Amino acid sequence: MVEARKKARLLSARIVERQQALLDAAEGFFVAREEMDDRLVAIERRMAELVAEADRVRSEGDREQARTVARMSELGCERAEIGERLGIGRGEVRRLLAVAGPGAEGEGPVGTAPAPTARSGGGPVREQPEPTLFDSAGG
Repeated sequence: MVEARKKARLLSARIVERQQALLDAAEGFFVAREEMDDRLVAIERRMAELVAEADRVRSEGDREQARTVARMSELGCERAEIGERLGIGRGEVRRLLAVAGPGAEGEGPVGTAPAPTARSGGGPVREQPEPTLFDSAGG
């Protein structure tokens, strides 16, 4: 009977050791998960800060580019010429003129009056009627 008791205690000790090892492993798992979560939260916070900074840089860059495009328009450049000189499309020129603000969006130079028409009483400008499908090419 003494031998059986020794055997039972030995097996129980192994079970207790195994249980302790499993508890230690589970504890390590949860500590690792908590550390990972903390680090991810910090990284996500930094990412949000970087996105906000990138947005500020993009906005400042847009405003600076818009000032340049508006200045070129003020100097008499048409949208097509501005786009050609800067290597950007007319849509981008229009967008930048819109960023530049009111008065910078017209086709002509910024701050100039629109071309006179007969309706505006601006002089002897004759408006040509739009051709129709029934107009002949000869006259």
